[in-house]
Amino acid sequence: MFDSFEKRKRETEFSRNCLCTSILLSLFLLWFIIETTFWRFPVPPAHTVIARPPVQTLQPDNILSRQPYFIKSMNEFHAKDVTVVVQASPDRFDRVIQMLRRWKGPMSLALYMRNETFKEDSERIKKIYYSSSLLQEWLDIHLVFRNQTRYPVNVLRNEAIRHARTEYIFILDADFVPNAGLRQQLHKILREPNLEVDELIVANSKDNKQKMNTTLLFKHGKTKKERAFVVPAFDARLPVLIQDLENTHTDDDIIQQLEETTTRIANTIFDPLDVVPEDKVDLLASIINKHVFPVNERVCPKCHGPVNYSYYYSAKRPYSIIYHWIFEPYVVLRKALTLPLFEERLKGYGFDKNSHALTLALHGYEFVVLPHSFAMHLPHKRDPSSWEGPNLDQQQWDALKILCAVIPELKTKLKIPTDYRVFDEPIGEECYSDRHW
Repeated sequence: MFDSFEKRKRETEFSRNCLCTSILLSLFLLWFIIETTFWRFPVPPAHTVIARPPVQTLQPDNILSRQPYFIKSMNEFHAKDVTVVVQASPDRFDRVIQMLRRWKGPMSLALYMRNETFKEDSERIKKIYYSSSLLQEWLDIHLVFRNQTRYPVNVLRNEAIRHARTEYIFILDADFVPNAGLRQQLHKILREPNLEVDELIVANSKDNKQKMNTTLLFKHGKTKKERAFVVPAFDARLPVLIQDLENTHTDDDIIQQLEETTTRIANTIFDPLDVVPEDKVDLLASIINKHVFPVNERVCPKCHGPVNYSYYYSAKRPYSIIYHWIFEPYVVLRKALTLPLFEERLKGYGFDKNSHALTLALHGYEFVVLPHSFAMHLPHKRDPSSWEGPNLDQQQWDALKILCAVIPELKTKLKIPTDYRVFDEPIGEECYSDRHW
């Protein structure tokens, strides 16, 4: 009897254990279904559900998700045309529009998007875009998504360059507008098979050395020089532009500006293009009146010094200039397979354009200034936080540290001794210093 009781007890415990095991297995199975369905493999957010999937491109320190042709113009651009390539964040979209209103031609824009504001920003951009025949005719928009990095300025530039749909590109920043008719001027110059270019007299031994070294670069298998056409840059300090910084312009204001002047119903919105110089005659008058100045002349005179502004003011024909270190021009380039792209390790503030100009120079590009062209920088409210990271001074020193590694790498790639000074670029330990400006 005692044995029978023990037997029933063991059977009851076994049944209870089996039940517990079944419950645990069921709970585990339920957890696994939830885990794999909703957590480990999430449903893609709205911005990735697209006809053309984003390209996952590995960067040196992170992965940035890209979406080419988020919006694509239906216009088939002429292969020999020129595309403005520009990068911006959504809050600068109105500045890009000002540029396009002057340019009236192909534009490739790379926008830096934050996931947390994507829906709001993308809907705003689409609203403005599809309200304007000008934008729909000429503007392609590509997206790069934020991924815990400083503003990836050169990643954005390269994205805009890669997806430009014409043979020539014009690299410009979002706060600039070109002179009226620049696109037509470029058509004429770029299609000229035997363009006559003036060569400035080389007056000192330093420039003679630069010229000699540049000539030596062309002898390494190059039969034809590639040219970088320089569009001189200016800073507009017109009082009316500065006063307008205090005004808040709505999306409807921007849409109204996009309408042709003759069809505006109530044009009470201030339009910067009404006061910014249109051609070189207007430009020279503004310079005389001290409303316009060479860009960055106070902060970094070397950055655009090689343009030789005093010569530019009276120049009638394109003229060749000597490259000097820290030059950061806005240039028109042929989009060849051999075109050097921007150094993507440089993120945030500092040396992003300077390094590219040096790369072009080391590849043997000839810098040619266009005498009737210019790009005008429009004043804007400074918001250092838009760069994301430490203060701009610290970002610049961080960028310089990267640059000091990039220069010898570039020379090694081009079979140039790293301790040989081709131009007046920094070499060795002198690179990481404050002697650049």
